[in-house]
Amino acid sequence: MNSILIDEKEPQEKEYYGILERWAEISTSERQEILGAYICSIIATAIGISPSEVNMQQSIQYLGIDSLIAVKLRNKVRKDWLVDLAAVKFLDDLTVSGLVILMDEQIENFQEQNDENWLEGEI
Repeated sequence: MNSILIDEKEPQEKEYYGILERWAEISTSERQEILGAYICSIIATAIGISPSEVNMQQSIQYLGIDSLIAVKLRNKVRKDWLVDLAAVKFLDDLTVSGLVILMDEQIENFQEQNDENWLEGEI
């Protein structure tokens, strides 16, 4: 299956950077809703279906994602959200919801580490 994932040649302004700055202020359910819509969108684009066809409770493994698409998805997530998910997470028997939770946890951990580094640098 050919991937029609987002054109990686063009740098894009990231609408998610503003969200990341306010991440701690957003409720967990809202964060997961934002991430869920994002993950459904990039997976759907990658495999050529509508985002509404991606079931949040379905295993990603059954969506027909191969290793090349998984790497592209990982790169897209890394570029858009500054989250370093292993490409294998897109091949595992993980649900879309599980992937969303994992991303949310990684964003929180990243921000906590940055807050600690900032504090240490200022003292």
